[in-house]
Amino acid sequence: MLWVSRIITGLIVIAVALFLAASVFLSIRKGAFFNLYAYRLDQWVNAGGNVKTVDAEVVPSCGKLAMTQWGAWQDIRFLTVDRGEFDFEVDVCVKLTVNRLYKQPEFEKPEIVKMVCAGTNDLYRRLCQRAGLTPSS
Repeated sequence: MLWVSRIITGLIVIAVALFLAASVFLSIRKGAFFNLYAYRLDQWVNAGGNVKTVDAEVVPSCGKLAMTQWGAWQDIRFLTVDRGEFDFEVDVCVKLTVNRLYKQPEFEKPEIVKMVCAGTNDLYRRLCQRAGLTPSS
């Protein structure tokens, strides 16, 4: 039975090592992923932003953008027990992108712009900059 516990311990060590390696890789690539998916959103805006293609073009890019900006622990949490938070992040990204062409009523309110664009979420701040939204003091 000692060999079973050693095998299980070895597997756990390997799993943790792989998880940490993936975390390091993703943190290094975070900026490149932001540029890739933000570019895709820019393309949608620059092409005139066909409202009929929001679900097919903007939503998937926002989902991938959101996932690539988290840490590995957040990935696990958001995609399992906290799926609502993932959906919220994607919705904010979509609204910020669509707002670049079609003004969204939420962003007419200075308190909402301040909460979204001046908060601690780096993804929101960067998307706000692309959308030209600046929080009032």
